[in-house]
Amino acid sequence: MRRSIIGVRRRRSVLMESKPPPTEAVPAVSAAAAMTTGASVARGGIWSAVSEVAPQLFALAISIAGARFLGPNGLGRQSFIAFVVASSQNVFAFGLPIALMQLAGESIGAGRPEEARGLVSRAWPLAGLGSVVAFGVLLCVAIAGGEPRIAWVLAAITAGVGVVTAIPGAILKALQQWRTLAFVIAIASAASAITTIGVLALGGGVTGMIAVQLAVAVAIMVAVATLARRRLAVIAPVVVETGATKRRMVRLAGAYLAGSLITLIVFRRSELFFLEHYADDREIALYSVAFGAVTMLVLVPQALASVVSPAVATLFGAREHERIRTGYARALRLLLTAALPITAGAVALGPTTVRLIFGSQFGGTKVPLLILLVAFPLIPLMNASYSLILGLGKIRFPLVAGLGSAALNIALDFALIPDHGAVGAALANVSAQGATALATIVYGNRLVGPIRWEVSRLTRALFSSVAAGAVAFAVVDLLGGAQGVVTGACAGSATFVGLGVLLKIISRADAEWLSAAFGQPIGRLARHFAAKA
Repeated sequence: MRRSIIGVRRRRSVLMESKPPPTEAVPAVSAAAAMTTGASVARGGIWSAVSEVAPQLFALAISIAGARFLGPNGLGRQSFIAFVVASSQNVFAFGLPIALMQLAGESIGAGRPEEARGLVSRAWPLAGLGSVVAFGVLLCVAIAGGEPRIAWVLAAITAGVGVVTAIPGAILKALQQWRTLAFVIAIASAASAITTIGVLALGGGVTGMIAVQLAVAVAIMVAVATLARRRLAVIAPVVVETGATKRRMVRLAGAYLAGSLITLIVFRRSELFFLEHYADDREIALYSVAFGAVTMLVLVPQALASVVSPAVATLFGAREHERIRTGYARALRLLLTAALPITAGAVALGPTTVRLIFGSQFGGTKVPLLILLVAFPLIPLMNASYSLILGLGKIRFPLVAGLGSAALNIALDFALIPDHGAVGAALANVSAQGATALATIVYGNRLVGPIRWEVSRLTRALFSSVAAGAVAFAVVDLLGGAQGVVTGACAGSATFVGLGVLLKIISRADAEWLSAAFGQPIGRLARHFAAKA
């Protein structure tokens, strides 16, 4: 017993070593920290999930339409251009959005919201520079002969707009205005999907798709900038700039820029660059569809995890360390419990579903999809751990681990993609993602102290998930087609629910937390899976 207590104390000191800048005494509990509760984080996670899932659902609709109207080659070309736009926005934001979100959330949690407004005024000029660079790089691609040329020009403008939009978006996240962001993004995504499908039907092709993407990007920029300015003015009527805080933002941004490059390589389909060089547009399309399918599955747990970072920053600013510790432990347990049945269902039903949705030409996605699903259960846990690390301002270890994973990813890309195309890309990516996930989870556990995993319950959840996946696979293999997928999903879900209720796969304490965070309907459902107190 004594050894375990000593271990806890040693681990606790790691968290306590990180302290906000001692510019002034922090109130016992600031208003922002008092409002940052398990329920508020859960609600934020729901709205964050809406803002993540809605665009991807509409993007899925666009991809299906693109596959039908353009075929694998056309869809592969559009996917590559869209990937380059997203990558440019990520890189040429220079890490500012993450640094701004973390420091603004910390200042608000410490009762100094006026400093957050000062940080924004410092971030704008740097974001403007990044916007110009992003535009210039993609414009050079168009001038150098990128095809379709007009599409690349429109993509260059889209990239510049996206870099600027990231600044007000970071402020809304720091303020935990998840519902506001969700409404803006969901409405814009719906308009984008409807318009894009219409443009494709009229023969607009790849260029028409990128033109719609630009119009939506401009609309989002205007809406998000307006909302962020209004929300920030309410809590911080005046601007206070401190040199120490500004210098810290620049240092953090530099570190997060390196992290963004690592994210681009390991988690953002960097394999498309290799496929574009060593293979063809068809292989790009096959890998993009498989990667997109896995991304769709991880969106909800990823969105739930993404709200951890600003919440941790706020609690960290108020020095509420114990609340950070207990919340993180519970997040890991529940995310893993949810990820296991999703993985089993995706393995059983995913290949057939993708082939039905996109057409027989995309039957080659089966092997890449199954490979990419290997690391899936760890990704939500990694996202929660990374959000914790960001919220605590810890940047050295993620960079070191990320550099190792990026090097592994690139080496495997060179080794596998030339001879194996999309399959090689999937193998390279899943290896790097798995390594990064394991390292990040271990480090997060070290920061906050020993995590109570409740291994026996997780083992029961694993058994229930595997059994459910086996039932679903047997049904879809027997019936085939859409009927098999729907029936298999129902049979697999019923199997998991039945076994989960019988085996009691979550603890009573976690069920009670779910009830408090998400309301009685979820609470009543969770209690069926929990042992009685």
